[in-house]
Amino acid sequence: DEESTCVCRCELIKLGLWDSCRGHQPEVPSDQYYDPDEEDRCYRERLRQCLRERLTPEKNQCSKSFVYYKCYNDQYGTVFLNRIGYVPSGQLKHEQIVRDCARILQLSKSDLKTIAENPLQAFNSGKCLFRCFLIREGLYSDHGGFNKERIFAQFAKKNDRERFLRRLQQCYDRLRSECWDRCTLATRLVQDCLDENATALDNILSALSSITVE
Repeated sequence: DEESTCVCRCELIKLGLWDSCRGHQPEVPSDQYYDPDEEDRCYRERLRQCLRERLTPEKNQCSKSFVYYKCYNDQYGTVFLNRIGYVPSGQLKHEQIVRDCARILQLSKSDLKTIAENPLQAFNSGKCLFRCFLIREGLYSDHGGFNKERIFAQFAKKNDRERFLRRLQQCYDRLRSECWDRCTLATRLVQDCLDENATALDNILSALSSITVE
């Protein structure tokens, strides 16, 4: 019934597995909550086929989220929704973090607008804003670098954890050896090491745009 499907949608949103604008999230964050059969080599393709066939445009958001949940349950493996996983941040949290960082860095709304209208590397204030954003998201620290598990869950588009983290570490080691200042390093890490995932930059730029038009 409609109420049950909407409850399902609410639970998926809380887990970071459903977004009202984009619909279902990529496979990587969802993988945290499922244990597929190791001998089953076809479950991913069955899942994708199920989503293609059943997530039809005429369905409302609640019905779509329930279809998503059913496809995963039927095709992907055993579900553990009470398992502690990393919930990828959404737009509202991104915007709040940008506001918090602007306050910490004493950036005015005019400063934010200037940053939003120029390349991220153009001003030191923009680079430091991005560094603050990554730190407060829990994705990065000056001492430890990337939080690999969170970066993988937040930004990886393909479920190839070993390859993703290996390339990330190689890129991080290279940039660390070049002795950039802290703000430039944080920005370069995302631009260079996550270049396949424009989502990382889109997060802060989208949040900036929303704030500057308020």
